Amino acid sequence: MSSHRTFVRLALLGIATLNDVLEGIAGDLGQEHPQVSENIVKRPDGSWLVDGRVAVETLAEQLKLTDVAGEYHTAAGFVLDRLAHIPVECETLEIPGWRIEILDMDNKRIDKLLFMPLPQTADDEVMRERR
Repeated sequence: MSSHRTFVRLALLGIATLNDVLEGIAGDLGQEHPQVSENIVKRPDGSWLVDGRVAVETLAEQLKLTDVAGEYHTAAGFVLDRLAHIPVECETLEIPGWRIEILDMDNKRIDKLLFMPLPQTADDEVMRERR
């Protein structure tokens, strides 16, 4: 029996995953879950270089973002939701505490983002003291 059929039978029995079957057919597919630490990089100027595929929960945790709930799962989805259109490179938007610049697009997919902290205003200081 060929290894292809063996993998398919194991998958049907629940012993092998779909990824196991695909690796049996096509070879090594790489990591199932890429490391996100390399996809969010703090730069010396205090800005953050972010891969568009980073999970929005990871982004929120790293950058202390609030109000990130929505129908998206990635940093790119978060930005698309806020913009409500397909952006172009160098386009920017602001969210509380951050200016976000679209650094790189791969066709219509947001590839790289730059999160730059906004300077704190006197109003921000007062609001923080009231909490």
